[in-house]
Amino acid sequence: MFQRLVWTLHALLSYYRHHGLQTLFLITGLVTGVGLWAAVQVINSHARASYEDANQLLGAQASHWIRAIDDSGIAPETYVQLRRDGLRQVYPVIDKRLITSSQ
Repeated sequence: MFQRLVWTLHALLSYYRHHGLQTLFLITGLVTGVGLWAAVQVINSHARASYEDANQLLGAQASHWIRAIDDSGIAPETYVQLRRDGLRQVYPVIDKRLITSSQ
């Protein structure tokens, strides 16, 4: 059994030894593929972390919300006054819908 493995490895290595350019392309492809996969994993983890940070910062987990009764919004002066009164974790959230000519 071990002898078959040795012969198989010998045949494969012999092939790639005689076809150097194909070996170079094979190794380049493998390295590039693994590098791209790792880069995508890093980008995805950073995107998840950034999304979570933004969620925390913008008050998605807020304990209190201040909203206008008629959806007209809160005046900017009210926001400024809340900040001046000592509420440091007050963040404005702008929620508007845009209507385009194609709608």
